[in-house]
Amino acid sequence: GGDRFRPSLAGAGGYRVALVGEAPGADEAVSGYPFTGKAGFKLTRLIEWAGLEREKFDIFNVVWCRPPNNQLEGTPYENAAVAWWKPYWRPLLSRSSVVVPMGNVALNAFTGRKGILTARGYIGEANQEQLGVSCKVLPTVHPSFIQRGQSKYSAAFIHDIQKAVKVAQEGMVF
Repeated sequence: GGDRFRPSLAGAGGYRVALVGEAPGADEAVSGYPFTGKAGFKLTRLIEWAGLEREKFDIFNVVWCRPPNNQLEGTPYENAAVAWWKPYWRPLLSRSSVVVPMGNVALNAFTGRKGILTARGYIGEANQEQLGVSCKVLPTVHPSFIQRGQSKYSAAFIHDIQKAVKVAQEGMVF
């Protein structure tokens, strides 16, 4: 079950930024930790290329159990699955100043809408009504999207997480 899934949480010296994905894949289902498979390897590389440290981010998924056929987006149970797991990740949000939803499922969970390619890189507020928590949201593409032939989004991802860390550390600077 889902009770053996654990988010990767930064220590006190963390960036106060949460990187939030969709759901565990095959490797994550075995390890019990988010982003330990191919997407996790890509995530680690992108973080390193950004000049940042993976251990300083909180990392979790909006759904903590592996969906059937590894498919969540667009399924009849997508919203129900996210709603079911929300109470588990909502307390983690108080640890972060900025949440980075990676991909459409996470974007929808925090903002109530999809369209990651147009939303990415823009800072907004989480849908407080839907979430019960106030936090800044800076969406970006999912590492597996980059890995599956969209490497042109690597620079955008790197820029987005650098921007998230800067906003968490310095606030909104205009």
